[in-house]
Amino acid sequence: MSSYAFYLKHKRNISHNTTMKYLVYFKKIVLICLKNGWIVRDLFFAFSMSKQEVDRRPLDENELKAIETKEFPNERLRKVRDIFLFCC
Repeated sequence: MSSYAFYLKHKRNISHNTTMKYLVYFKKIVLICLKNGWIVRDLFFAFSMSKQEVDRRPLDENELKAIETKEFPNERLRKVRDIFLFCC
């Protein structure tokens, strides 16, 4: 599993927490396969999965203004932008 985690992080450029989320989903599949007898051992045995704490900050006025002035090619994306800005 550590080689797959390395692949996701370094070759696919996926963040640590997203990699852990993918591995959690994959572990569920492995456990189903184990219960059905399709595989003989748990691939996640002795593999530790932990998320890192992330400091999220709110968008500042300049970032919100950039989103507000962004032009999108179709009406659906313009509506999503407007709903997002309304929620902010």
